[in-house]
Amino acid sequence: MKRWLRLSSSAATIVGEVERGVSSWRAVAKALGFTKDEVESFADAFEHDERAVARPLML
Repeated sequence: MKRWLRLSSSAATIVGEVERGVSSWRAVAKALGFTKDEVESFADAFEHDERAVARPLML
């Protein structure tokens, strides 16, 4: 993964930690009482093509 994204080992570790942290954002939003419309308004910040491509490389 780090070679594909040209990341150092420590940077790749941090990116992986961030990915794991945001992977449950919908559940966290729901637990905080966000409405469905509010959750959907944030979706583009957390769900996009680049993340979908990188995700399997981080795990």
